Amino acid sequence: MSSKNEGLIQALRPLLWLATGLFALFSLGRLLLFPSYYDRILESGVNGWGSFLYGLRMDSIVVSMLLVLPSLLLLASPRFASTVVNAVLRIYSLLVFLLALFLECATVPFFAEYDSRLNDMFINYLAYPQEIFGTIIATPKTEFVVTTILMSLAAVLLLRRTRTIFTRAFDVHLWKRLALLLPVLLILALGIRSSFGHRPANLSDAIQSSSHLVNEITKNSLHSLGYTIYAQAKYGADISRYGTMESEEAIRRVRSRLNILNTEQELPFMRVEPTHFPS
Repeated sequence: MSSKNEGLIQALRPLLWLATGLFALFSLGRLLLFPSYYDRILESGVNGWGSFLYGLRMDSIVVSMLLVLPSLLLLASPRFASTVVNAVLRIYSLLVFLLALFLECATVPFFAEYDSRLNDMFINYLAYPQEIFGTIIATPKTEFVVTTILMSLAAVLLLRRTRTIFTRAFDVHLWKRLALLLPVLLILALGIRSSFGHRPANLSDAIQSSSHLVNEITKNSLHSLGYTIYAQAKYGADISRYGTMESEEAIRRVRSRLNILNTEQELPFMRVEPTHFPS
């Protein structure tokens, strides 16, 4: 391998390391959920293994976003700033990995309760820390202990692994790193958009089957929670964007669509809905 190619790889190695670690963490999060709900996935008749393939698209959005800052600092900073950049990126990578790991761990009990990745219900509960603390105390301590151990081990490993990994990129001359900056940012922009259509990919693109369970497993919790926060900040509680309709007309349309024939006024949607599954 030529020295030129070795220099390029050395400059990009920290970014590749961060990306690989995050992709592995998100995939592991799916792998932990999959066996717990395998019987239900089989009953749905859906190929649940596709969630790992489609999940890479969801993961690429988050990973690309998280790599923008490290790319700018590593590829555009002069060599004399290497110490500061190394310190900043060590803290940044530690916080990112621990947050992602915590959310994947928190997903396990949340999924068991709601059949869903972390969403607006998770955010709303954060407004009541006393209730959350009481729930943690009242529930089995296994999840809490396992999460604490995993995060502690991850913190130790990350601090050891990142001791010099970022400073090595500065052994490559600045002009060579600057030459890489634009292509890397273009790749990250494509990853964030994750679409060549008129609109970028979003959580709805995780709906790749008729099984709600499989679609939720396809997501990753950092993306799911982040998109929920973004949607709440953008729209808030304003539902006018959905349009307006009189309640009586809305009820009439739903009853007609579902072919509901009962005449109950207080329970207008009451009906028998037989299950399609054997159990």
